[in-house]
Amino acid sequence: MRLLPDPSIFDEPREPAPEGADGPTRIALTARREADDTPRCEWCGRMLAVTTRRAWCPVCEVQS
Repeated sequence: MRLLPDPSIFDEPREPAPEGADGPTRIALTARREADDTPRCEWCGRMLAVTTRRAWCPVCEVQS
């Protein structure tokens, strides 16, 4: 049996939600990602684990 890490350890600190919103808006989230140069998973948007030869999502296990 393979143990997967708790996905919450990969969560970034959350920004406070604007009044009347359930969470950060897609526009704010996209703008933050465009300003950040870290490679991200295409499926879940989390930061990729990077080695010298490859990058992969530690949650989805998708290789980029």
